[in-house]
Amino acid sequence: MKRRVRRITASGSPFRYIYKWQDYLVRPASNLRRRKEAAALTKELPPEVVAHLQGLREFGFSSANEELDQALLQELSEFAAERTAPGTLERSRVQVRSFFNRLTNDNDMSLSNVLVRFALQPNVLAIASAYLGEIPYLSGVQIIESTHNGKDHWEESQYWHQDHEDSKTMKLWVYLSDVNIPEVGPFTYLPGPFSDRVKEKDDFFPGRIDDQRMASFGVAHEAKAVVGPRLTSFYIDSSRCYHFGSRIAPGHTRVIYEATFVTQASLFRMDSGIRMEPPVSPLHALVLKR
Repeated sequence: MKRRVRRITASGSPFRYIYKWQDYLVRPASNLRRRKEAAALTKELPPEVVAHLQGLREFGFSSANEELDQALLQELSEFAAERTAPGTLERSRVQVRSFFNRLTNDNDMSLSNVLVRFALQPNVLAIASAYLGEIPYLSGVQIIESTHNGKDHWEESQYWHQDHEDSKTMKLWVYLSDVNIPEVGPFTYLPGPFSDRVKEKDDFFPGRIDDQRMASFGVAHEAKAVVGPRLTSFYIDSSRCYHFGSRIAPGHTRVIYEATFVTQASLFRMDSGIRMEPPVSPLHALVLKR
């Protein structure tokens, strides 16, 4: 494993919180509005939404199922099937890492596209708003194809890590291929209470952690692999929970959908690139605009 970066600007550096605090001070009215709108949106939540919210708060993870719009889920499934069809897949594939290909592009980043509409469904926004404590910013949507990295060792996000987009980051994942055996690299996470214990013992500037070092913390046996058939869906706070994925064996692939929600004052100033064609509701304008 490569030596971890420990610069003050490293992605896990606690000094990045300075930028977050600065944002709250510079735009108090905007941030107050987001909190008030979230309180109104989440005042009365259906039981299934409350259950997912409780899972996120306690464990940093919750399955996603009956609260999702099933028609949108089917539309997303059909979109992915078209994008991964022979011939189309080769044209749409953009390599990001040796084991990681993006199957979406700028033309998909519009309010009318199912990738965006799926993330904006009411129950998902309610969960994100309640969990983050404000109307969230949708920082990105994408379809990812994972393959074998062609090496005899793991690298980058195939190691244990936390994401550092924000102090809290809610991601919605949907498996767009069957992920029911280890060879297809199921998303694997360490529930929040155990991840918290790793963070207390880890370096001041956290980075990637290999399996041997994770085992030394005495919590690796608490790890959960998310397995299931196509369209298995879940929420994860990837900033709190240590996790890894895409440990794909040769000859296998995994395809997933991912939507990422952060606060307005995130630790990284990310631009989703999503275009808003009118009409746009006031709520969606808050979710899609910085």
